[in-house]
Amino acid sequence: MGTGSRQFSQRGQALALVLIILAFGAVVVTALMAQVSASLSASRGNQGFLLSRHAAEGGADEVLRDLLQGKDALSPGYTLPTPSINGYDVSITISSPAAGTEPAGLFQYVDPGASYGLASVASLAAYDFRIDNIRPGSAIRVNWAFAPAAQPWRLTLYEGTGPSIVAQAQANTGPGALLVDGTLVTGGVYTIEFSNRSGVSLASSAYGSTGGAGNTWIYAQAYRDYVISSTAGDATLTVYARQGPGPTEPLTGQRVYSQAWAEP
Repeated sequence: MGTGSRQFSQRGQALALVLIILAFGAVVVTALMAQVSASLSASRGNQGFLLSRHAAEGGADEVLRDLLQGKDALSPGYTLPTPSINGYDVSITISSPAAGTEPAGLFQYVDPGASYGLASVASLAAYDFRIDNIRPGSAIRVNWAFAPAAQPWRLTLYEGTGPSIVAQAQANTGPGALLVDGTLVTGGVYTIEFSNRSGVSLASSAYGSTGGAGNTWIYAQAYRDYVISSTAGDATLTVYARQGPGPTEPLTGQRVYSQAWAEP
């Protein structure tokens, strides 16, 4: 009897231990499943946020591409992009930066159309190049290299599209050069007129992105700044973009510098 009771008691203790282990395991599994469920939910939330952030970036990129093409994104005639990306309809707004918040100005070389409109100027003809965003106080330099070089020329800087002349230079042999002091420049729209005063056509030398007397270029502080806000779902991306030289007529190559920050 004593031996049987001890075996029964040991079996009872073993069963109790198994039940305790099973109960503990059930608690652990339940807690683990809850954690996995929470992790999956968070993962889905993060994935959704990343998709919306990517969509907001895509909307801003469309505006930046337009700026690279020389478009004026603040013109009444500009059509805001309305892309649908990753299942999100992207909303875009564009404004000018608040006064006093712009980064420091920069000078840059501008192509006045040396390979197209200015490529060849007929005898006694002129070619006009308009820049819409010359900065106040900016000195302006113009260099016009052409062939045949020993021919008379004239360079004229007009405020707006004329007829008010800001500065003018002329000579009987090239290259043509015009230097305008910044004190004469109040900012805004200016037009440079390239005049061929000779009896033959003048073929302009290529644009020089770093200057040089043998190339054709304009050097000035010319740019337009934009604040672009692109929203998709809960994600908003704000981009500060600088377009240089900004809108021109005819269109010319642009550089676009940007800085972005995201919310939230």
